[in-house]
Amino acid sequence: MLNRGQDFDTPLGPFPKQASMVTSRLVVRDRYAILPAANLPRTAMPYWEKTNTYVFANPSIGYAASFAEYLLYVEPGGGTERAEVEQAVESFVFVLDGVLTVDTEGEQYVLRNGGFAYLPADIPWSAGSLSNDIVRLIWIRKLYQPLEGHEPNRIVGNEAGISEDAISVYEDSLWNKHLIPSEDLAYDMNVNVMVFKPGAGLAMTEAHYMEHGLYMLSGKGLYFLGEEWHEVQAGDFIWMGPFCPQSFYAGGLVQSSYLLFKNVNRQFLLNPKANRRGAV
Repeated sequence: MLNRGQDFDTPLGPFPKQASMVTSRLVVRDRYAILPAANLPRTAMPYWEKTNTYVFANPSIGYAASFAEYLLYVEPGGGTERAEVEQAVESFVFVLDGVLTVDTEGEQYVLRNGGFAYLPADIPWSAGSLSNDIVRLIWIRKLYQPLEGHEPNRIVGNEAGISEDAISVYEDSLWNKHLIPSEDLAYDMNVNVMVFKPGAGLAMTEAHYMEHGLYMLSGKGLYFLGEEWHEVQAGDFIWMGPFCPQSFYAGGLVQSSYLLFKNVNRQFLLNPKANRRGAV
């Protein structure tokens, strides 16, 4: 399994030289996209100081994604006093490298490599760097779909400390670490860390009703998407639309792992004019 404090890859280097080849592994299709981090332009994020942002997914991708996912580079002394500016939006942050503080409702949490926090909608939170170097983190945002009688709680932890009852093991070659309780109806998202030994893989081609946001944490392998196999490696992001055929085979000499978002646990509204509160 992943070791506590393992370094996760975010391979962003200098701008390529003029002699470089333009060919890349970047792929954008209607049902899926593969976005190597090094191929993305950086942007500023409102209310985040000393922070560069790389946008992996937002509602303009594919068939219109239901979530947004970013890779943030927070410089020393950087962060935000006002992380979320939109109502009814929940967040999930995962630290790839460095030390990040997350403050919410009078509590402060210190997140190191592999540390994560789920922040329910409409609860203010802030974040800041405690590192002498750049803090790298994944930030996932989603419009929360309330369910009558169920209220999500804040969740803070580290993937290295996930309890055994929250880890699914397959033939001692594949682990699925549940960072959010997968069957708790209070939560309308799953975020997992999938870990593969070299040579291990998903033993079937799947077609999920959910949308996916996948960030390669370590290693490399082949990902089957739509009708093709694609080579992927640490630092790549994959967006998959609903019912996109998919599978994965880990290659290389070290274990492969990825952070996986899915939307779950809600009814599918057929009437767009329906009152969404409590009806899902």
